[in-house]
Amino acid sequence: MALAFVCLTGVIAVNFMPRMKEYRAVDVEARRLEAERAVLRMEKERLESEPDPLASREYVELKARDQLGYYRPGEVVFQFLEEGAAVPVRTP
Repeated sequence: MALAFVCLTGVIAVNFMPRMKEYRAVDVEARRLEAERAVLRMEKERLESEPDPLASREYVELKARDQLGYYRPGEVVFQFLEEGAAVPVRTP
């Protein structure tokens, strides 16, 4: 009877141990993902609380001027060149 109990306990332990390791690994991964989710949620809230720069007409105009070289009709644009730089010449 005792031998049967020991054998049964051994069989259960052999079947249970790999699953316990797998459970621990899954639990660790779940905790890591929950922590990452919390960080991402905070980042999302921070971004949503900031004003949208593209909604501002001034921001869009500033980017158009700085990056695309746009200007308003009738505006005089001054360009400062570095010393020794080639000066563009417009021909009529």
